[in-house]
Amino acid sequence: MTTYKIYLGEDIRRFRLDADVRTFDMFVEKLLKIVGNYHAEMKLSYKDQEDDTITFSSEPEWKEMMSQFKEGDVIKIFIRDSGNGKAYFKDGGIECSHYYNDQPNNSIPKDQAPAQTNVIINALSRLFPQGKILPFNIPTFLQGVINSKALQDAVADVDINVSELCSVLNKTCLDLMNNTDFYSLDKAKKILESLNMLQPENPNVYYNLSCVESLMKNEASAYEYMEKAFQKGYKDIQHLCNDPDLIFMRASQRWNDFLTAFSKFVQKVEPVKIEEPVKIEEPVIIEEPVKIEEPVKIEEPEKIEEPIKIKEPVVHPRWGAEINMMSEMGFSLDASVIVPLLDHFKGDVGKVVQEIL
Repeated sequence: MTTYKIYLGEDIRRFRLDADVRTFDMFVEKLLKIVGNYHAEMKLSYKDQEDDTITFSSEPEWKEMMSQFKEGDVIKIFIRDSGNGKAYFKDGGIECSHYYNDQPNNSIPKDQAPAQTNVIINALSRLFPQGKILPFNIPTFLQGVINSKALQDAVADVDINVSELCSVLNKTCLDLMNNTDFYSLDKAKKILESLNMLQPENPNVYYNLSCVESLMKNEASAYEYMEKAFQKGYKDIQHLCNDPDLIFMRASQRWNDFLTAFSKFVQKVEPVKIEEPVKIEEPVIIEEPVKIEEPVKIEEPEKIEEPIKIKEPVVHPRWGAEINMMSEMGFSLDASVIVPLLDHFKGDVGKVVQEIL
């Protein structure tokens, strides 16, 4: 825990923050929740060990400030207005003046800009602390794709590199998902929701949203996004069954029913893939039918009945329901193929389906 003492005019606040507040962006978001009169365009400063007042407004400056203090110290933070009576961008509006690509002299006037412009603005705005694009208070992870230039008081030119925006958002959310704390997962979810606004037909965005919801133990939302993922074209069942982000989903009662529906969908889209894994099992599968298929020697009724006895479910009566389930899923493999797999995986139909596919 780190103790902070916040000075804003005559208002003084003292509070502690957990060690998981580890970035400048996280600190700003905490201030917005705790200090009512604070907004992101105000200036932040602290007293260093030489008693100088140091302003900080970026991730490197935040890290430098934290390096000045040790465990148990009280960090004094001073908040003040930007001064000179200037207006704040949070109180203004945003207008798209041009939409252009990377080719020189290829700018498109605003009345000809594609409809996606408003989508981009809305998707970005929700990623700023107070829901509005602030030209000179850009979140750290967006600083590579948004560049701002002051034109005059309270007027700025904001350039958004749309071609790189989606890849930056995707990378950022995947990095956040490597952490298990609520803040990181909630931030990843918010970024993925913005990415979904920009790429509504991308199945991988829905899949990652499902992963985040699973990690946050939100079962209904996790299944809802996963269903949308395969409706949009996601079909990597092997990854689905092994992804550690989906452990919570796979432990739920809905998993087997969902896997069955998902498997039928994949089978319709790519039926050839269902037959490929059979070749892997040939050394086991071929040896048994060879003994059964010996019609040349034996015309006698007793020996004609041998294959029927081998195929009867009496040998493994406990797998009858599982074999019927797989048959309903479209798997018409011989019981001599399915039973050894069910034995091996102790009746886990999901794992048998994964092995066959």
